[in-house]
Amino acid sequence: PLIFTFESSYFALQSGKQIPLPNFLQKPQKAQVFSGTGKKLPNNGTCEHYQKSFRWFRFACGQAFPCDVCHTKNCGCGDEIAKQMICGYCGKHQSVQSMCQGCRSDLTRARGCHWEGGNGCRNQEKMSKKDDKKYRGSWKSRSNKERKRMAMQKRGNAKKKDGERY
Repeated sequence: PLIFTFESSYFALQSGKQIPLPNFLQKPQKAQVFSGTGKKLPNNGTCEHYQKSFRWFRFACGQAFPCDVCHTKNCGCGDEIAKQMICGYCGKHQSVQSMCQGCRSDLTRARGCHWEGGNGCRNQEKMSKKDDKKYRGSWKSRSNKERKRMAMQKRGNAKKKDGERY
């Protein structure tokens, strides 16, 4: 059997016009290649949409973009989830995660230990001593029933036993 493959071909009509080969028959173009490990990305991998994400994603089409918005804007291949990423600090290719395997840097926004209007840390044990919300409500009086219930919850057996009242 004879097999013909065409990277790009045009069919000429009698009138002299040319018809390009349909897109689904053409070979896919080479992916946008980033030049290897050891070189950091421009702006450490940030873009105008996500300033605190220091990585680029490699999508199923083979091209690398800083975020999904940039991908949909510049590439017409559709909305697909990226499975690979490139670290913005060291340029290492790896699977998508929040910490780089090569340089151990955090690639997403850092989490603080302050209240920040309820969007930050809410665990009073992990909160900063300087935060006034850490000790808020700790001076309130609690009933004995409430204290027993809290102690049971801390131990992990918060269920009431038969005949026990609290």
